[in-house]
Amino acid sequence: MNGNTKIQVGYELDLYAQHDPGVKADPGCHECRDLHDILKILAIQVLPKENRPSRYQIEEFDAAFHIRPETNLKVEVVLKMLIIHREDFFAPVDLCEQKCSAEIQRNLARLGVQPKVWSQKLRQRNLKEGT
Repeated sequence: MNGNTKIQVGYELDLYAQHDPGVKADPGCHECRDLHDILKILAIQVLPKENRPSRYQIEEFDAAFHIRPETNLKVEVVLKMLIIHREDFFAPVDLCEQKCSAEIQRNLARLGVQPKVWSQKLRQRNLKEGT
């Protein structure tokens, strides 16, 4: 906030994963951690490689289940990635953060990740490839 005005200082990109059908999962279970690890590997792959004025922060494992209308309220594991200024954290979003967010989303799309859609097929492919 700057006075009464909200200022966007970065972006949050969320990656979601669902347990295999038939898995009886509990929040924070071993399977949840495995899904988060897969999402983390995926997230690292899509980050820009060169040093920029923006930085990327991958949040730690969140043991809670998450639900979204896009998946008919099925429980999911989430990985949160932040795109923020390397310095002057409270500065408004600039062209660098915009560019980084768009690049990460393009890289995710190249890997077959679709906005708001869970893909069991993509998960199986990533498990086979070790990514």
